[in-house]
Amino acid sequence: RWPAHATSTGKAMLACLPDERLDELLMDALTAVTPHTITDPDKLRQELAKIRTRGYATADEELEIGLVAVAAPVLNYDKEAVAAISLAAPKVRLNADRITYLGQQVQAAAHRISVQLGFPVQ
Repeated sequence: RWPAHATSTGKAMLACLPDERLDELLMDALTAVTPHTITDPDKLRQELAKIRTRGYATADEELEIGLVAVAAPVLNYDKEAVAAISLAAPKVRLNADRITYLGQQVQAAAHRISVQLGFPVQ
């Protein structure tokens, strides 16, 4: 298992939690897996707010040096995150534009899966 705050899938799911549950989880120390891992709870909260806005999470060398990943949450009929899907690649292959494009694609795929799980279509 990897710390959720160091992975794109973990951050995608953390971003879906109610504030009270997130507060409970952030009481524990956030372990640094690499020098790029977010270990400050306030910075992680800011990152999670960005994830909620754009709909997908990234992990830029936060779990492994040289690895970038994007992920989006899969939501059930109660709008709860029950899983996340992601893709990862070497950092040299993913510039910012490519990360944005792939993040949107992962988000669209996660939404299709969510709908199959009963997530309400608006």
